[in-house]
Amino acid sequence: MKLDNEYLIRELTDIKTHILKFLKNPIDEIKSLPDWPWPKIILFLTVFSSVCGLLSGIVEKNKFAVISGFLLNPIIAISLVGVSTLFFGIYFKIFTNQVLPWRKLFTLIVFSNLPNFIFSIAANYVSPIILIGLGFTSLLLIKGFIENFHLDRKLVIKVI
Repeated sequence: MKLDNEYLIRELTDIKTHILKFLKNPIDEIKSLPDWPWPKIILFLTVFSSVCGLLSGIVEKNKFAVISGFLLNPIIAISLVGVSTLFFGIYFKIFTNQVLPWRKLFTLIVFSNLPNFIFSIAANYVSPIILIGLGFTSLLLIKGFIENFHLDRKLVIKVI
């Protein structure tokens, strides 16, 4: 695979287009997740979480928080999404005997966590705001599991 400027511009435009659509109406957009390859979704998660960590440090007005947020947020985000993907994949395999595609599950969890990342920027000033982010994340996970994987609503709500 050759990396050239046209390919890079096409990929970045695709990401930008999908993210803007998602941020405008996340509840509807969680129904139709993009079918991105592993490197693209991991790169997106890394960049998005780095930017949120950087902004969180800037809001906190602490140089150490800026650097650590920029460097540590992606590690934490990838770990969080990876463990969550593993948990939900195994849980639904055991309790519904349904194998969920790993990449689609990972993508769902990444997009569901975007509100949490965004709300975490202001969490240094208004601590309870992180609960709003978690609430939006839960809502998106419920909607995403039901719409994308056709799972039982009651079971999904209990798990989330």
